[in-house]
Amino acid sequence: MQRAMSEIVGRYVVVGGHRLYYEAIGEGQPVVCIHSAGHTALQWRFALPHFSERGYRAIALDLPGHGKSLLHNWKAINSIHGFAELVWNFSEAIGLQYPTFIGCSIGANIALDLGVHHASQISALVVCDGAARTSTVPERIIRFGLEDSGTPSSSDQAYYGTIGATGNRAESERVEELAWLARQRDPTLYANDMLAWTRHDVRGDLGRVTCPVLLIRGRDDFIVPLGLVEETRAGLERSEFVELPGIGHFLHVETNDVFAAIDTFFARYSV
Repeated sequence: MQRAMSEIVGRYVVVGGHRLYYEAIGEGQPVVCIHSAGHTALQWRFALPHFSERGYRAIALDLPGHGKSLLHNWKAINSIHGFAELVWNFSEAIGLQYPTFIGCSIGANIALDLGVHHASQISALVVCDGAARTSTVPERIIRFGLEDSGTPSSSDQAYYGTIGATGNRAESERVEELAWLARQRDPTLYANDMLAWTRHDVRGDLGRVTCPVLLIRGRDDFIVPLGLVEETRAGLERSEFVELPGIGHFLHVETNDVFAAIDTFFARYSV
């Protein structure tokens, strides 16, 4: 008899005054997925069923102010560590034990920061197109976005900028979906996300990340140069690296190939 497919269920939990929305599916070892700058949990809609079918409890949350999550006191978070501690408190609030964290872009940096501060209570980390330091966007450009966030062109900038950051082998329908979702992002929140991105630097603390780490990079990703990923790996005690040809900055949406790499990593460490 074929097992009935479980469904993704949306829930809310209050953490640090933020009313956080998250989606979950499946049972078993928890895998928490963290979205990129300006995006939402919907970015992980291809990933959640994949991990659920393989025996995991797959979870994706909207960071504060993003998607369906309300922002406490309406003050945006603009540090990776601030996001990371909130995600950790979220995982504790919903009763997760030894979770694995998967993140892309700022989500990847959040995962690394979690490893720095909570490695003994984490099963593993998957860092997609992130690094120990990512000062790849000049802060003056980000601040221009904060000062001029209401321009009519902000939606078009999000749309075309997202398309430009994908790889030449990315699935066209998924690229269009990702770019359409980028149009929905709040420009002020996105600018604060990018401030967190460009100020992030945990190079001196990578020795504290004792759990296994999988670093995945899209070879067409111009936002995170290969050198920054290599620098990150050199500072980690237990790490593996996979690079996907023809894939850009949003590899977990652009292709399902990323899931095969993650499955192999999970099997190796019995995650």
